[in-house]
Amino acid sequence: MQTGANVLKVKNKQDMYWKNAVVALFSAKHYMPECDVALVTNVSVPDEYRSVLDLAGVHIFQCEFDSFAFDATTAWGLAFYKLCALKAMLNKGYEYYISLDTDVFVQSSFEDAFFEMDDYILLHDRHPRYSLENEVGFNNEIKAFNGCDRSISKYGGEFVGGNKRNLTLLIDRCESIYKEMQERKFSTSYGDEFILSLVADSIHNIIKNADGYVCRYWTGSFRYITTNYKFDPVSILHVPAEKNDGMIRLYDYIILNNCVPSNRKAHRILHLIQPSLLTRFKILYKFVTNAR
Repeated sequence: MQTGANVLKVKNKQDMYWKNAVVALFSAKHYMPECDVALVTNVSVPDEYRSVLDLAGVHIFQCEFDSFAFDATTAWGLAFYKLCALKAMLNKGYEYYISLDTDVFVQSSFEDAFFEMDDYILLHDRHPRYSLENEVGFNNEIKAFNGCDRSISKYGGEFVGGNKRNLTLLIDRCESIYKEMQERKFSTSYGDEFILSLVADSIHNIIKNADGYVCRYWTGSFRYITTNYKFDPVSILHVPAEKNDGMIRLYDYIILNNCVPSNRKAHRILHLIQPSLLTRFKILYKFVTNAR
């Protein structure tokens, strides 16, 4: 379980994730210097990455993958580590927590999120239409688990923010869902988002959409981009398709210059402004093939 389901063909997967983590943490510390920024991991950090994180003032916490653990055949089984890590971090004495995926770039401060976390848990709801193929599959699983015909909102796992009291409630309920899944031998194809969404639905009165702070962008052949990286800009750019491309080039930039690039340069590197040349060829090929 060294990788996510969308990078199965990538070589040197662990290096890819380390480099993504450096970009995420380095950029977060750059724009939020007054906050503790930390990597939570269950393995030793290689020296070349640890040295960069140490220089940036990033903490490193070791946390075993000893809860929310599914077998290695479970799609997105590794993603459940985020819940495990959040559970462990709630014992560290902080009043507020924000959990981020590794494939993100922080482009500004999101200090105002902490004011909202006095009252709410912030989760990212991409609110796609119900008939989208991925959403149909998700809600079919939810209905199979719940035994009812009601759909629920699907929250992403790339951003979870809240105060200690509310997040303790969230994790306690996540553990209840996990326990029931284990007892029923119920498996999901949607990782931590399956459990998070079920819990969020049950405590919807303290859930608020984090869309003002984070957005997920798809920059490959399936291109799904909003201009809120620049206009009414969010602080956190989640770019899953750039794990092994744009995020690696951002890592190289940080190592070479010991600073984050300008937002405009980052947008270009992450292919938000326009697709990569390879992606454009793939789109053109698909168009020509379909036209025949």
